[in-house]
Amino acid sequence: MSSTLYTLRGRSPGRQSATDRLFSWAREHRAQLGLALGLSVLAGGFAALIIVNRGRLADRGADQLTMARMQLSAGRQNEAFQILDEVIKGNRVNPVGLQAAVIKGDAFMQTEKFADASAVYEEAYTRTNHPAYKPILLAGMAAAAVEMKMHAEAVRHFQLFLKDYPEHLLAPRAYMELGRLHRALNAPEESRKVFEKVVALYPKSLWAAEAQSEMGGGPAPAK
Repeated sequence: MSSTLYTLRGRSPGRQSATDRLFSWAREHRAQLGLALGLSVLAGGFAALIIVNRGRLADRGADQLTMARMQLSAGRQNEAFQILDEVIKGNRVNPVGLQAAVIKGDAFMQTEKFADASAVYEEAYTRTNHPAYKPILLAGMAAAAVEMKMHAEAVRHFQLFLKDYPEHLLAPRAYMELGRLHRALNAPEESRKVFEKVVALYPKSLWAAEAQSEMGGGPAPAK
């Protein structure tokens, strides 16, 4: 039983080349091909528009971040937060939106609204996997917990930070804070282990000297 897919007038199915079969199929299905091509072009157009729109949102967001920083410098926090919230809403997964969250959280920290800062950091942390912002937001959560005297929670945050980002620039500071937190929680042995690790990991650094001082092995360097 022959199929119209392979039949060309004047030829038997067995002698038809692959090219002939392709052109035959194309002629018989030209309407469907035209629709499919149109849809693919349309889809490509939508994709391009989405990409362009995201780029424009990011560009506008960067300008808004500058405006928000200016408002914060002038002491107009409410106005700055309105701008930052707009940036976050329009750029939830983009770096500019994450930067807006960092700025807002830091502004709360500077005005000692630590619970608000923690909430901002945590919301951004849970919605992103961006490698540059994820550790910063986690460190912010830990710092806010320290300020709120939520020592056990701060320990968990710093331990997670050091587990996930052991090579991060903030890792030495995280170790130092973790050592002090263990001491505050009456865990002197855990505290000493952390400070000893700092000395082992960063033997010729200011961090090592400060860790030695925390363990009673000499004065910390002047800062």
